[in-house]
Amino acid sequence: MIVACLLLAFAGYSQSPTLETLRKSTQARRGIFLYPSTIRMVNVANLASFNELIKGIKKAYFFSLRSDRFDEHDFLKVRAALEDEEGFENYMTIERGVEEKLYVLGRSAENETALLSRRNGKYYMGMIYGQINIVKLMDLQRELKDPGILAENPFLDQLKNMMGSNRDEHKERDSSPEETVDSSKQKKT
Repeated sequence: MIVACLLLAFAGYSQSPTLETLRKSTQARRGIFLYPSTIRMVNVANLASFNELIKGIKKAYFFSLRSDRFDEHDFLKVRAALEDEEGFENYMTIERGVEEKLYVLGRSAENETALLSRRNGKYYMGMIYGQINIVKLMDLQRELKDPGILAENPFLDQLKNMMGSNRDEHKERDSSPEETVDSSKQKKT
């Protein structure tokens, strides 16, 4: 789930009052803004499906939420507000077990896409202005399963994990001795 998750809209773009209020609240962490040039830089492997996925994006912003101040009830309230009060439609819902869920909501007339994600107890929100080619998301996920691409581009391995392509590899890496050593060093400092 990429998408992996950026801020103020240009004049001429409407903002989601629900997401804008949430982004400015104490529930949100600092966000990130992406514009076409920075979005293209993420494609370090020059994957055609990624380029097609993002071709029509004008800008985007993403932010995470504080787990001590935002929960499942809040997550569902945000989704309901976007659909009931702002006219977003549910384009796609992706679920992987009980811990991972991604809602892709959109307003086609305004070319806006809202992303609401829960992954392992953490919540993320995003807003994309412009057109996103949702069909290419599945192509991108297929390409990210190619071990040759991942071996040459460690960043893409992280992107793959964010999209949930290979959950078992992620679990193995999380429990590796190297990970444990790094974690204990951080606790001492």
